[in-house]
Amino acid sequence: IGHPVSQSFSPKIHNYLFEKYDIDAVYVSYDVNPDRVKEGIEGIRHLGIMGTNVTIPHKVNIIKYLDSIDDNAKLIGAVNTVHIKDGKLYGYNTDAIGFINPLLKENVEIKDKTAVILGAGGACRAVVCGLIKQGIKNIVLAVRNPAKAQLLANDFNDLVDIKVCDWHSEEFKQYLAQADLLVNTTPLGMEGNIDSKPPVD
Repeated sequence: IGHPVSQSFSPKIHNYLFEKYDIDAVYVSYDVNPDRVKEGIEGIRHLGIMGTNVTIPHKVNIIKYLDSIDDNAKLIGAVNTVHIKDGKLYGYNTDAIGFINPLLKENVEIKDKTAVILGAGGACRAVVCGLIKQGIKNIVLAVRNPAKAQLLANDFNDLVDIKVCDWHSEEFKQYLAQADLLVNTTPLGMEGNIDSKPPVD
């Protein structure tokens, strides 16, 4: 579930694997409007669906409609996977390991480095947690709305040196020049939004 979801490759990937391994399941995408998340979740609960993945922009808002979430999702403050069992909805987050593991596989150095992250939504929270667990030294959240991003930064400022800046500012250019790692957690540039992008060459 998400809004939009037409760009997602998940149905193709999962349905290919279900067929390959003879699993009796089907993966479909549902475009759930942000003001109808509660109804969407209640529908999922009662339709006998095994679970759902959650994408932009529902990863944070969905939490209040779940029965429980695991410790990783609590730390991140966002859910991207929901398992439904006996009518109960259990939330998890796999984004942090999904982000970090490929970097570690490529021997990207994270410990004591500086990361600039574009955006401050649910995916950003997972990236921040993953980087903190790997010993990142500094994080800069570069965003269009610094006041909103500061709320996210406040959740982590006891764990890491984390700053917020407007990505149209001169300050952002200075942070970018010092960055060891640049991460785009915004929907800008993805399919369906391909003509818009953050202000980075």
